[in-house]
Amino acid sequence: MDAIAAAAPMKTYSAGELLYAPAQPSEVLFILKKGRVRIFRVSAEGRALTTAIITPGTVFGEMVLLGQRTTTSPRPSTTSPSA
Repeated sequence: MDAIAAAAPMKTYSAGELLYAPAQPSEVLFILKKGRVRIFRVSAEGRALTTAIITPGTVFGEMVLLGQRTTTSPRPSTTSPSA
């Protein structure tokens, strides 16, 4: 855990703040320490459709590994902390 903490410093987000969107050009990996995160996609009508609620201790995000995309849940359109 110390090695992970040194390589990936902790960041705090406010409720409703966007953490990640698939259009971002970088790989992302989150380890949720506390709180909840809502994974959602936006429908063609513009409605946010929740696909998952992430709880503490969950590792989630998107990474490219050996040329393949991997995720812990369905590919999210956007990710934000839930209130």
